[in-house]
Amino acid sequence: MERLEVDGARIVLDRQERVVRMTFTSAEAVASGRAARQFCALLDGWLAAEPGPFRLLVDCTRLANSEPEWRAEFARFFRRHREVSRIAWFNATPLIRITVRMFVLATGVSGAAFATEAEALGFLGLDEGPA
Repeated sequence: MERLEVDGARIVLDRQERVVRMTFTSAEAVASGRAARQFCALLDGWLAAEPGPFRLLVDCTRLANSEPEWRAEFARFFRRHREVSRIAWFNATPLIRITVRMFVLATGVSGAAFATEAEALGFLGLDEGPA
C-alpha cells in the first residue's frame, strides 16, 4: 500500500484491491489545493500505468471545508475518470454533504455521501472496514 499525506489530508492507495482511502488527520481540516494536486498526480500515474476501475472511500470526520482549488483539481481528475470511479463519503457535515452533492452533479461521477462508514462501504461493494 502507498500512503501520501499533505496538509492534514492522507490517502492510502491499495493497488491490488483498487481502493483508495482518504482521511483528514488534523482537527477541523481544510482540504488544500496543494494536497489535491499531489493526490491527483499520484492517482493519474497509477491509472496510466494500471488502467481500470477503482473506488474511493472518504472519511470526512475531521473535514471542516475545502479550498476552491481542492474542488477544482478533483473535479478535473474525476471528469477524466468518471467512467471508472466510484466514490463514497461518510461522516460529513451538512456543508460537506452539500459540496459532495454539487461535486457529483458537476462531474457525473458515481458517488454519494452517507451517514455511516458501513453505508459507504456497502455503496462501494466493500465488506471489510478501512485498513
